[in-house]
Amino acid sequence: MEFLIVVLSCKKNRHLWDDILKQGPNIIIFCGDEDLEQFRYENRVLHLNCNDNYEGLPEKVICMIDAVLKINIFNNFTHIIKIDDHDALINYNRVINLSQMYINGNDYCGFLISGMQQNGTYMKPGTFYVNRRYHFGKCSEDSQWNNKEYPGIYAPYAWGGLYILSRKALVCINSVYSSNSKEEIRRNHIYEDLLLGLILNRFGIMPKYIPKMIN
Repeated sequence: MEFLIVVLSCKKNRHLWDDILKQGPNIIIFCGDEDLEQFRYENRVLHLNCNDNYEGLPEKVICMIDAVLKINIFNNFTHIIKIDDHDALINYNRVINLSQMYINGNDYCGFLISGMQQNGTYMKPGTFYVNRRYHFGKCSEDSQWNNKEYPGIYAPYAWGGLYILSRKALVCINSVYSSNSKEEIRRNHIYEDLLLGLILNRFGIMPKYIPKMIN
């Protein structure tokens, strides 16, 4: 297995990037830039032609997956490990070693799983409580989501600062939403981690619990 650590960031946090990239050789950063006509990858930073604000997180992650699958230098990676930039000063070797230890052939993993019961079984989509206002106060003032509750369905998903996706999972996600789907994503989704869970549920790929790898 070969792991690519993809760090979710934004242009206003570029002051963090040098220290993040020093943590290990297989780390890249991705951020949004709506001024771009297409994505640009340079100096281990993936600049995506998408919204770079909080409400842009779903389209940013979808565009990142689309780009990673298109960039030839990433072809040998079997999994991505997604981490938020405020969690990205990590023990690189520990994260890689634990990933190799706990993946066990699973395509979708995380250390916080919503919709999983204590006995390890999954609740049916739409049957468990969630906070539909979690994004309130985080979006841009002109965002449609600024005071709009998330109205969609919930399904089991990996949330928090870290989740792991296999190349198979990336291909499944990319078959449903790509960089060409931004308008639809903006209308219907505000939680990027939930969006991935919803898509993967369609393919029978459920989130698997792994121990926490970051502080």
